[in-house]
Amino acid sequence: MILVAVGQGVIPLLILQGRYEKALDVALETCAATVASMRMHENLRDLASMELDIEAALGSKPNEAWNQAEREAAYMGLLPLVFHLGTIALTDPDRARTLGQNVSAHCRKITDSASSQQLWTSAADIIDRTFVHPVPSRELNALGNTFGQVQDLCLQAMGYLGSTLQRDCRLSDALNAHGTIVPWASRKYPTTSKTYRLIVLPFFTTYWEAAFGRKRVLFGAPGLVKEALTQALTEPEGQRAQAVLKAVAFGLSGDASILRNL
Repeated sequence: MILVAVGQGVIPLLILQGRYEKALDVALETCAATVASMRMHENLRDLASMELDIEAALGSKPNEAWNQAEREAAYMGLLPLVFHLGTIALTDPDRARTLGQNVSAHCRKITDSASSQQLWTSAADIIDRTFVHPVPSRELNALGNTFGQVQDLCLQAMGYLGSTLQRDCRLSDALNAHGTIVPWASRKYPTTSKTYRLIVLPFFTTYWEAAFGRKRVLFGAPGLVKEALTQALTEPEGQRAQAVLKAVAFGLSGDASILRNL
């Protein structure tokens, strides 16, 4: 659909430019318009000829139509934004802290007029605990586990991702968390999309290159792991994150098959 295509093209660029609040606003507007148009007219070929009244189509908040729009906006703008913040945090945690604080504040501002207030309050809380006032890794992982419903998977992924950015996160725990996120993310975001290629994928490759560089001694047969990582980074983008995790798994356990979901 045209609205979704525009959002998928513009939002990653806003995120890469560090215009996070604008990216969230565009995601919310795009997804609200998309859900409204779907509800107003089943025949998408006639969308151009109709006048789109989002408020009339979606009704008064809170309701499931608005909740759906906000969930999709979280997938389109919020989670990619957190991936990008995570990549920044790997090399510049102070900058990530400042940016995270701004995003958290914006999420709380969105809450004031949101239909799904729990979504945005929880998102702000996870961002705070990940970047602004870091908490132990296991606390964030446990928080992610509380979001087990299908409609909360975005928050679950944020919690798991955040747990792997904490200083006390063990490499084996990070590997398990990423082994959960990667297959899900590669289904949610087409691997040919800008969001996946420019934001999601670079997080995983940067994370494990940095982890291997810092903690090489914790990997078995580090020479072989380095060779496997180097090879993994040349894989096609659709298979690269999986290849990186398999190389890491071999180095940490001697058995890449532990990542059964990949």
